[in-house]
Amino acid sequence: MPSGKSDRKPAGHDQPVDPESATQTSKATDKKSPSPGQCRNYTRKAVAKSLPDIIVTFVAQAKGGSVSHFNHLAKFGGFDLRPIPASVKRKGKSFAQRLLNNMKEHEAKMIASRDAKLAAERESCK
Repeated sequence: MPSGKSDRKPAGHDQPVDPESATQTSKATDKKSPSPGQCRNYTRKAVAKSLPDIIVTFVAQAKGGSVSHFNHLAKFGGFDLRPIPASVKRKGKSFAQRLLNNMKEHEAKMIASRDAKLAAERESCK
């Protein structure tokens, strides 16, 4: 009995798509893939280039009654009226900062005790 996976035809989403014509391209005409360090910038540029079409599609879906598309449009458009949560600040100082402060305090105590000893020796010599 053949398995279901071997009988399947390849899905369209695993083939490269030309963003200009929205059609699948052959591997011979593909552009070089971005390096991992460039993926975020490449994705941002591609989304920015396609954003007008994406928004038109979202609006059409929202007009058709899609609640999730409407919610996304409301967030994108700034219509979400829930209060924006305050940013959470780090509590306390970092370990390095605390260590530096402790070292400064210890140094100040050592200088004060040294000064007190020197003053006591001066008094005893008089």
